[in-house]
Amino acid sequence: MKITFDAAGNAKGVVTVVLEETDYKKQFNKELEAYRKKVSMPGFRPGMVPMGLVKKQAGTPIKVEAVNKVLSDALMGYVESEKIEMVGAPLPTADHEPQDLEADGPYTFKFDIAFIPKFDIDITPDDEVPVYDITPRDNETDQYIDELRNRFSQYKDAESYQKGDFLKGDAMQLTPDGEVMDGGVQKADTMLVVDYFKDEDQAKLFEGVKKGDVVTFNPHKAFGGSEFEIKTLLGVDKDKVPFMTGDFRFLATGITRREKAELNQEFFDNVFGMGGVKTEEEFRARVEKSIAEALQEMSNDRFKHDLKAACLEKVGDLGFDKDTMVRIMKQTDKELTDEKVEEYYQGSIDMLVWGKVKAILAGKHGIKVDGEDIKKAGIQAAKQTYARYGMDNVPEEMLESFHKEQSKKDDYVRALVEGALETKVAEAALGIVKAKKTSITRDDFMNLK
Repeated sequence: MKITFDAAGNAKGVVTVVLEETDYKKQFNKELEAYRKKVSMPGFRPGMVPMGLVKKQAGTPIKVEAVNKVLSDALMGYVESEKIEMVGAPLPTADHEPQDLEADGPYTFKFDIAFIPKFDIDITPDDEVPVYDITPRDNETDQYIDELRNRFSQYKDAESYQKGDFLKGDAMQLTPDGEVMDGGVQKADTMLVVDYFKDEDQAKLFEGVKKGDVVTFNPHKAFGGSEFEIKTLLGVDKDKVPFMTGDFRFLATGITRREKAELNQEFFDNVFGMGGVKTEEEFRARVEKSIAEALQEMSNDRFKHDLKAACLEKVGDLGFDKDTMVRIMKQTDKELTDEKVEEYYQGSIDMLVWGKVKAILAGKHGIKVDGEDIKKAGIQAAKQTYARYGMDNVPEEMLESFHKEQSKKDDYVRALVEGALETKVAEAALGIVKAKKTSITRDDFMNLK
């Protein structure tokens, strides 16, 4: 076997592999014997088919499989031994000639490979990276408490309708004369949300409605012709929605009101756990602490973002071959369009280089990621996942269970390792670079590019 590598640029090369019969013969014979043991052929007992017949029947596809395995192992072994930081998988070169594996060897295979070129970088006190001290909005504590009260609100029956309520009732299609249409659309126990109306005049028809009241309204006007809202309210197929342009009668049979949670012990326990806080003052203090922690997390994430940008600027253009990188992107994701490739290209390059930068900085500053770091990152990821569903006070054992289950996925673990490494690199950098501290309002921070 002969393997050669020819650099074709700063971040691209061509690997040529020449396979002789002696290189793949052992693997070929091994796979032939394995096939022979399981093949069934009339006139022969299992495993006793003559090798000549086995080769005649399946020799070529088995040879192709053996050659591909030997070729793949050889390529990966060469890349590893030469410490080439390959991006993606090898790609056949444009001038690669298909090899006739039915003929005798040797066989020559040529591949384009993209790789991260060698470079060096470090962070010093001369590097300036902004650190933001984010101040909350004046009414942020009250707003957050209001959100929590809404999140833990209760639904109760109401006597008359007011804005924000949910109406339950029977909808009946009417004739142009205002009579219930024979054979027309009727939907019992349907739910009507007046807040979704696009027409204010239609919404006013429901002001002060009580159980048992009847309202004549026009769903098409009310919802501005929205197909989804109309078919949901009336229970019709979407192909019938265009014909639902007339008036309907609505008989109100129930009114449900969402009432905000009261500032009491039950509410405090729901938010911060049993006995976590006992007074409104303690509750406000905990909320303010939660807001401060969230703002600090936002500041930390921004520091990582700006540190990354500073390091990438230091590294500069490494000369990746765009044509090769685009081929790799499309090979990785077959559904990528040319427009999406253009949209994602620079971000993909930055991600590759940033990964290498983190590894270099970690090596220079003795930064390592261990099991505890990964677990900590996993618990934080679990908290964020539950928080998206409005669950802020999740028991530690549930978070650990979530992390343990997700850790069965390789992609999840790799993401945690990268995230933990980035956090530790940023923490180390904060003590080295010139941190330009800047006070900024939350709104101005959100508008940063």
